[in-house]
Amino acid sequence: MPDADTKGRVMKKQILGLAAGAVLLLAAGAGAAENKIDIKGYLQTMYSAPSNTTPDSFSIRMARLVFTGKPGPDWSYQFQVDALAATSLLDAYLDFSRENLLPAPFALKIRAGQFRIPFSLESLAGDAELDTVNRSQVVNTLAPGRDLGTKGRDIGACVQLIASPWNIKKFAELTVGQFNGEGANAADKNTHKGLALRAVINPSAALSFGASIYEGNRFSTATVSNRTGVEGSFTHGPAALKGEYIRGRDTAVYMEGWYAQASIFVLPGKLQAVAKYDVYDPDLKISGDKTAISVAGLNWFFTDGMRLQANYEWKYWETGTKMCNTFSTVLALTF
Repeated sequence: MPDADTKGRVMKKQILGLAAGAVLLLAAGAGAAENKIDIKGYLQTMYSAPSNTTPDSFSIRMARLVFTGKPGPDWSYQFQVDALAATSLLDAYLDFSRENLLPAPFALKIRAGQFRIPFSLESLAGDAELDTVNRSQVVNTLAPGRDLGTKGRDIGACVQLIASPWNIKKFAELTVGQFNGEGANAADKNTHKGLALRAVINPSAALSFGASIYEGNRFSTATVSNRTGVEGSFTHGPAALKGEYIRGRDTAVYMEGWYAQASIFVLPGKLQAVAKYDVYDPDLKISGDKTAISVAGLNWFFTDGMRLQANYEWKYWETGTKMCNTFSTVLALTF
C-alpha cells in the first residue's frame, strides 16, 4: 500500500495536471472566441535570521502562476498554482457579474469554485499587497482556511451584493458564501457546510470598516469552528492605518487576537516605513500563553511590480519574557 507521502505526491501531480489541462482547454476556447488568457506570476526570495540557534537561511518563499480570462461578457475565471506549496492548486473559480441585473445602484457577483473565504481584511489581501513580510498571528491562526494551512482557501460558492449610491463606488459590500469547511482541495467530511458572511462599508476611497462571521463544522467529528471579526482601514495622503480583531471558538476552546498597523511613504512611491503591533491569545481560559509581536519595517519599491521588504520582529510572552526575534528580507517580483 502506498504511504501518505506517496499519496500526497500523486495527488499533487493530479491537481497540477488537472489545472494545466483546464488552462489548455480554456486557451483553446479563448483562441476560438478571440479572447485571451492573461498570465501573471509571483516570485519571492527570502532571507531570514532568527536570534536563537536556528541557522539563518535563504529560501524561495513563493513561486506562483495566475491565469485569468473572460470567456464571455459576464463571465471571468482564475486559476492560480503554487510550485512550492503542498496545496498546489490555490484558486480555481468562475465569476458571473452583470451590473444591470439589479436596479441601480446595486450590482451582483456570483463566484463558484475554490477561492479565499470572505473573512478578514488581511486574509483576503494577496501576499504582494501586504505591507509586512508576515501576516499577523491572529489572521494566520484564526482566519478560516488559514487556520487549516490552505492560505485562506476553501471550495464553495458565494454571492456578493454591491451598492454604489450617491456616486460613491462600492459604498457597501455584502458577501455570503457556503463552503465545505475543510480547506483547499478537500471534500467535505461531514454533513455540515461552513457559512461565511462579510459586510464592508466604504464611506469614501480613504475609509473602510467591516465585520465578518464564519460558522462551520470540520472533519468527520463535525468539530465546531466559529469565527467573528471586525476590521478597519484609513488612508490620508502617504499615511495609512489598519487593524483587526478576531475571536474564535473550536468546540470548548475560545481564542482571540488583534493587530494595529501604521505606514507612511517617506519618499513618495519609493520608500515606505511600517510599524505593527500584533497580539494573540490561543486559549482565553489559560493565563500566561498570550504572545505579542512588534514589527518595524521598510519597503523599497524599485518599480510597480518589484520591491524589497525588510522587517525586524520582537516577540514576547505576556509575562514579558522575550521569545525569538527575527530579521527578514523579501525580494518580491510580480510579472
